[in-house]
Amino acid sequence: MNRMKISSILGQRLQDEGLNVEQVLRRSGLPVKLFSKPPVLLTTEQLFSLWSSIEKESESADIGLKIGANTKPERYDPVSISALCSRSFREAINKVARFKKLTCPEEVFISESENEISVRYEWYLTKDSEPPLLIDAAFSSLVTLGRLGTKKIL
Repeated sequence: MNRMKISSILGQRLQDEGLNVEQVLRRSGLPVKLFSKPPVLLTTEQLFSLWSSIEKESESADIGLKIGANTKPERYDPVSISALCSRSFREAINKVARFKKLTCPEEVFISESENEISVRYEWYLTKDSEPPLLIDAAFSSLVTLGRLGTKKIL
């Protein structure tokens, strides 16, 4: 399985951050109307190209963090809602990890020590490293989910 569903809300998030969505899509070699016709299905290479294009089109070094944190609960997908309703942040991370394993060529590895949880993402079916902005967005999204679920600053 090298196609994964991407939220069509990503186009709106890019626009909210002042990016020209059509220009980002052109640069990445994707159809300019990609986000207007859900479901949005991308290969790993297309996803990486999209995030690399976001980095090139943005003037903000923290754009990935902003996109990940700009997640409103009313826009959450079922897995994020399920994670948000978890009893603990650990349980929420495990739900996200299980979902990723089932729905896309990505796996989330969780390591635990006494008072710390480490999360690492690994992409399959690609030789390339994930774009730094994609890592930033994933991290920021997970932290935002934890803040909403625990009502604490993590």
